[in-house]
Amino acid sequence: MKKLRSVLIFLSISLNLLAQKTTELRPKPVHSLGLGVGLSHTALKNSSISPLIFSGLGAPLHLTYRRESAKTKHYLQVQYQAQNLKSPFGFSIEEMGGHLIYGYLKKIKSHEKTTFYVGGNLQIQGVQRTMPQGQNNYSLMVLSTLNISGSMNYTLNKHLFEAQISVSTFGYNLWTGNSFNRNMDDGFFKTLPQNAQFQLPPNYLNASLRVSYFLPTASPHWRCRVDYWGNYYGFKERRFSDVLHNQLTTSVVYQF
Repeated sequence: MKKLRSVLIFLSISLNLLAQKTTELRPKPVHSLGLGVGLSHTALKNSSISPLIFSGLGAPLHLTYRRESAKTKHYLQVQYQAQNLKSPFGFSIEEMGGHLIYGYLKKIKSHEKTTFYVGGNLQIQGVQRTMPQGQNNYSLMVLSTLNISGSMNYTLNKHLFEAQISVSTFGYNLWTGNSFNRNMDDGFFKTLPQNAQFQLPPNYLNASLRVSYFLPTASPHWRCRVDYWGNYYGFKERRFSDVLHNQLTTSVVYQF
């Protein structure tokens, strides 16, 4: 009986030590918070307004959270910006909006300094547009899109580069009854559920490219990141727009 008890105690201690060793070998997830600001350019074409292309510059502000483990990545970004889009003939559209993006990536392969991931993200965009020159001068759109994504990391010494491509599978859109309404009276928001529609390829496309560069640092917690983000979405229905957005931002990142 004493021998059996000794064997059980030995096995229990061995299993505990093995579990502790496995936990120590497994890297802990890295969490990070980033605050960024930059410069953007937006080009908008909406056939219900004009055959002209409206374009302008903006200053996006975004907050990003990331959680990275040995095999997976989670990320969440919230962004806001306001800008004035102008046509070649002086007409303008005042645009205010932003997006929320949640994404998940899983590592599929590593080769020397390069790591590949696949996954997806949910992108929600909200845009309010006002046309001061027109009588019907107000529009609102909320677009939710489910995308598939592929990502690549490349490490060179202490330099880290990331590139990610996302393409829509389908979208769900809420919009005002007309492309531009006079004001927000007369049940403006009541019309939104009546103007909801699932968007599927090839009638709808949302595609984006993100390239990030992490600058080398001696700090274990603070980093600086530079991002390029390009996003396009377009609809074939006459009431909707083709929008191309390009932006370059710099972020201060805190890792913990």
